[in-house]
Amino acid sequence: MEALRFVLKAAVVVGLIYLFVTYKDEFTGPPAATDKVAVEATQQKTAAPQEPEPAPRAQGAAMPVSEPAEPGIPVDPEQALQQAMRVYKSGKETARAFKLLLPFAVQGNASAQLALGDLYRTGQGVAKDDKLAYEWNRKAADQGSAQAQALLGVMSQEGAGTPQDDAKAVEWFRLAADQNLASAQYALGLCYLNGRGIAKDESHAALWLRRAAALGDNDAKVLLSQLKLP
Repeated sequence: MEALRFVLKAAVVVGLIYLFVTYKDEFTGPPAATDKVAVEATQQKTAAPQEPEPAPRAQGAAMPVSEPAEPGIPVDPEQALQQAMRVYKSGKETARAFKLLLPFAVQGNASAQLALGDLYRTGQGVAKDDKLAYEWNRKAADQGSAQAQALLGVMSQEGAGTPQDDAKAVEWFRLAADQNLASAQYALGLCYLNGRGIAKDESHAALWLRRAAALGDNDAKVLLSQLKLP
């Protein structure tokens, strides 16, 4: 009898073990889906590391320059002209001065035209050419340059780059003298004094010589001290 009870108990235990092994998923349940995603994501990151994302750029920060500015960008025209005039006035690099001044003269700048006329007239930095000197001075004179007008008066008297014409010289001298250019007033006074290109008139000669002297022209002062003019 005792042996039968032992057999029955053993059969019950075996049956319970069988049931537990067969239906254990129904008791514990499958793995959570969120856990599965987390595991897969971890596996992916471990297998193939991602490149670090670039740090965000601060607002307003300038973009880096990978190449220098495009060559050939012109400098400020006024500064370029001033530089050209400084080179010209130095008298040391006349060929360079001519090259720097030429574009401005072509564009109609009276100061550059006057300087170019001087270089052609004196043969500095360029071959001497009285005709071109007269033409460039004429361009400046037509824009009202008193210095250019006075130079044209001298060239007209000399017949340099233009036919010799004393009367024309007087016209140019008068235009410049009316702008209070002392050298032109002195030259006009001489024309009246000598009757060159205009009727001789000592009163007008004295008038223009005194105006030139008042502006500091030393030649006019000396001449007035030597002459007895009305």
